Amino acid sequence: MFFTNPKSVSRTLLYLLLPFCLFFWTGCFEILEDITVKANGTGTFYYTVNMSQSKGKLKSVMSLDSVDGYRIPKKADILKDLEKAKTTMQAVKGISNVQVTSNFEDFIFSMKFDFTSVAALNEGLQQLAQAFSTEKKRIPEADNNFSLTATFFERKSNYNPKKESSKLKAKDAEILAKATYTSVYHFEKTIKGFANKDAKLSPNKKNVMIKVNLLQLVKGEKQIANKIELN
Repeated sequence: MFFTNPKSVSRTLLYLLLPFCLFFWTGCFEILEDITVKANGTGTFYYTVNMSQSKGKLKSVMSLDSVDGYRIPKKADILKDLEKAKTTMQAVKGISNVQVTSNFEDFIFSMKFDFTSVAALNEGLQQLAQAFSTEKKRIPEADNNFSLTATFFERKSNYNPKKESSKLKAKDAEILAKATYTSVYHFEKTIKGFANKDAKLSPNKKNVMIKVNLLQLVKGEKQIANKIELN
């Protein structure tokens, strides 16, 4: 579910973005990764792709079959893949209360679920990546993106920006330059410190947020990776 290698990204929420954005030659989406982690290691994962900025144009393009060589997914296609994502996550041990939502009025798509441990969260995301990959094996870029100890929570990044950004087309880059990726993490414990210089701490010291430009993230100029020290 993370913007890394296309093999590891859940196409459930992202495969429909570039056709729309390329057609309008504009960055038109925001991605939100929101995770709550309790002191006992359980928590909730919430992921959203928001394209509401261009909802008027998106409604009109949905009637087309393809644009510039990109196939435009139909509503039925999107709903089918969302259901596939839900079914995949429901089968993972330690994952429960899986919900997927699709708002075709404002073009906002999301997935939410609870996890019994960070290990269960990691395995769920790995299984989701495999479900939408042509390679029926573990996806290195989607493996163990999170870790938790008594004093540290870490968001890792297995993405190779040098390798992947070299494949980026100029038109795609212009779109990504106007899009954002936001990660927000919530804890019961207070936060003592964190490694990512772009992170911001909430006044109550229990939440940390990073908001980065998506093109800078793809190029490796910015990171969502962060090691957070907890009290």
